[in-house]
Amino acid sequence: MEKIKKDLILKNIKDESYKKFEKGNEYFKSNEINKAISYYTRAIYLNDKEPAFYFQKAEAYMLTGQTDNAIINYMVCLKRIKNINDENKRIEELKKAKEEEEKRIMLEKEKLLLDEMFKNEENSKLLNDEKNKELEELNNIYNNITNFDKNTSDIEETFNKTKKLPRRKSIINKRKRRKSSVKNKKDVIVVKYDRNVTKNTETLKDENNNENVNNNNNNIENENSLNKKNNKKNKVNKKKRNSVIKYKRNSLIPKKESLKERKDSKNNEGINTRRKSFLKTTKKPVNIKSLEMTKSDYESEKEEEEEENNRKRNSITVEPYCNSPFVSNRLCKALFCSGQLYVDSGIFDEALICFNKILSIDKNFPYVNLILTCIYIEIQDREKALYYINECINNENDNANYYVIRAKFYQMNDEVSLVNKDRLKIIELCPDHPELDPINKYIINMTTYYKNRADEMVQKEHFDIAINFLNLAIELDPEDWILYFKRGLLLCDIEKYEESISDFENLLYEIDHDTDKDPIIREHLSTIYNQYATYEFRNGIIGKAIELLNQGMIYSPMNTVILRNLGDCYLTENYIDKALTEYKKFINEYKKKKMMTDEEKQEWIEVNKLCGIIISCYAYNYYRELNFEESINKFTEAISYYSFDVNFYIGRAKANFHLNNFVDTAEDLWVVLNLDPENKKAHSLLEQLENNFNTTGQQRIPAFHPQKILFNNRYLNK
Repeated sequence: MEKIKKDLILKNIKDESYKKFEKGNEYFKSNEINKAISYYTRAIYLNDKEPAFYFQKAEAYMLTGQTDNAIINYMVCLKRIKNINDENKRIEELKKAKEEEEKRIMLEKEKLLLDEMFKNEENSKLLNDEKNKELEELNNIYNNITNFDKNTSDIEETFNKTKKLPRRKSIINKRKRRKSSVKNKKDVIVVKYDRNVTKNTETLKDENNNENVNNNNNNIENENSLNKKNNKKNKVNKKKRNSVIKYKRNSLIPKKESLKERKDSKNNEGINTRRKSFLKTTKKPVNIKSLEMTKSDYESEKEEEEEENNRKRNSITVEPYCNSPFVSNRLCKALFCSGQLYVDSGIFDEALICFNKILSIDKNFPYVNLILTCIYIEIQDREKALYYINECINNENDNANYYVIRAKFYQMNDEVSLVNKDRLKIIELCPDHPELDPINKYIINMTTYYKNRADEMVQKEHFDIAINFLNLAIELDPEDWILYFKRGLLLCDIEKYEESISDFENLLYEIDHDTDKDPIIREHLSTIYNQYATYEFRNGIIGKAIELLNQGMIYSPMNTVILRNLGDCYLTENYIDKALTEYKKFINEYKKKKMMTDEEKQEWIEVNKLCGIIISCYAYNYYRELNFEESINKFTEAISYYSFDVNFYIGRAKANFHLNNFVDTAEDLWVVLNLDPENKKAHSLLEQLENNFNTTGQQRIPAFHPQKILFNNRYLNK
């Protein structure tokens, strides 16, 4: 009774709390907020577990501007919703545990029933086997009796009349005693029953036993009909033998259990038949609770379910505005309003607490990261300000205002390259943004500053530092082709030839520039290739040097320096023909010049001498091959390139001497003697020439013959 009274009192209190809540809602709709708050507080006093009361009270506080009180009530509302959800989860878990326990009990009962059924089936099988054996024995005895001859019957009668009759009876009695001794319990081995031993065998026999039950029952009925026809003695013997057989069969089971099974077998026959039919129809476990449930239990459970459904229907948590996400959103709005008030009043610590709470509830709540960025900029915490503005951009990457804020933040920290990246993004998203002009001016000023600094470093011959400044300037203004030109020259000066070549090639083919400057760019590019080739030539990589020089010839095919170096490379690699062609090109280009410096004249003489030496090599080859005419032509060509080498004249004189051109031979020899009066080769050849004159009977040429003067004049005129 006390429990009933307590339940009634609690129910009345809940009903009264809902009435107060409804009155508060009426005042809330009529904009009498203070009265609504008072009724909400009364409802909470009566029932502090309903989240809707706290929610409506928080909404009322929001309308009156009391954001702190609203935040407290929102948070309590969320806690109550969490408690309700936890309670529901706990109830569901208990239900699941209860269902699992019921299933476990049901399975155990099923197992026990199946074990009993299998035991009965095994007993019936053994009984049938023993009965069949007894029938066979009886049939054999009957056949033996009928087959006896008449002689045997007469002998038996005479034998019975004799004195040996009592002896026969004693033998029979002994036999009977032996048979009875089999029934003695001492001769039987009894072993205690172990359920684990038979467990595996029973599981293996489950499938076959269900199919053989009906056949065994039919066999039992047929055997019973045959047993009725037998005599009383046979019945008595059968009972005795059956008891012995059963005792032997149940030797693994204790005697008490076997007796119980015998008593309960008749009572369980109907249950077994129903169980078998059920197992054949379905494999699912039977819900024992549903089978054994009484009418009163069913009605009580039904009443409990109805009460739970009514409680859920009457609960305020079913309303959509009391769901946790909605309440969380309203709480975030209240915190946002409170945080803004703190920011306006300059209390940044409290504002940070409010906005951080919002982010702990909802990371994607709008404008929170932006306000936090502004707060941290105001309190000069640059790292956190940068973190939150990056969060803004990650959440909304198509808003140009965020990039403007970050660009200004980078500008404060003098991070010019990052400012430029944000500037390009602003141009992409909103080219007409009002904050874009000051950012552009800042970038222009910084590019001019970097250019001036680069020029200063070049004058001081700090080329590495100058290149770094030019890199920064190019990053800010990638369309200024002069920056690439300057950087390419500086890279060549510090022997970074590949980077220098890439700058000039980009300038020539990819970057917009003044096309009138293309010849100058090409010439510089060819000189860079030449310097790169000389660098490789000094390192002994002549093949790569030849490739680089040929590449430089593409941009400036008449560059005399490249022609000379290419000829030298071919000459060192013993490509004499290619070297000669390059030297000839070099000489032809020099002839086009009207004025030459002393260095150019000296270089021109050296290349002519090299050409003469190469051609004289061909002339000597012809001379060895006794092709004197071709040898004379080649020596003449060599003399045309370089006329101050006495070896060219001596070689041509020898070739003329073999062709008996003594006058031409004398001319070449007189030239050699003028250039080198003590030349031994010339003197020996003159002696041979004089001897040749004497032997042929011709007049000897005197030492100061006027022809010598003519030869000298000819040579001097040349």
